[in-house]
Amino acid sequence: MSTDPEQDIKEFGKLLRSLVKDAHAYAKVEGVNFFVQNFNRQGFLDNSLQAWPKRTLETSGGSILVKSGTLKRSIKATSKNLDVEFYTDGIAPYASLHNNGGEIVVTAKMKRFFWAMFYKYSGKVGRRKSGEMSRSKASISMNTRALYFKGLAMKRVGSRIKIPKRQFMGESQTLLRNLDSWVLNEIDKRFK
Repeated sequence: MSTDPEQDIKEFGKLLRSLVKDAHAYAKVEGVNFFVQNFNRQGFLDNSLQAWPKRTLETSGGSILVKSGTLKRSIKATSKNLDVEFYTDGIAPYASLHNNGGEIVVTAKMKRFFWAMFYKYSGKVGRRKSGEMSRSKASISMNTRALYFKGLAMKRVGSRIKIPKRQFMGESQTLLRNLDSWVLNEIDKRFK
């Protein structure tokens, strides 16, 4: 510290602005990484892990909400004034539905898709010489998938399908504690 109080105030202001700028940058990167990790955790980490509901039918065998990775890559951050906000960009319009849960209305186009999937999977079911279904694991799996899509295809246009809440973004006490810890550590380092 110098003997000039005005100079000390200017230096303090400069350090404070630098800390706020760095805190925004850190919070944006840390927050996005934290929310992406929820896909690996297969649940939302608040004070404790809130595991996502399992699928009705295991169609891919992969992680829940991860097929192409588009949803994970859609998580972004922005900062305004003292706030940092997280959002999903437009490449994953279904993000809000998965994050909050909800219902979708069956359309004629959806019914055509469900029928197409039914025919795709029912055509892969192995048959014995007698014509009955093969008892192999692959055939049983394909038959299960075919019947699942047939059930969806039989729904009326206008009926609803419930999508369970699988939150991956939102206020997390664990994330806030991590950010607070970083800020306090930086204050200790910079203002000694």
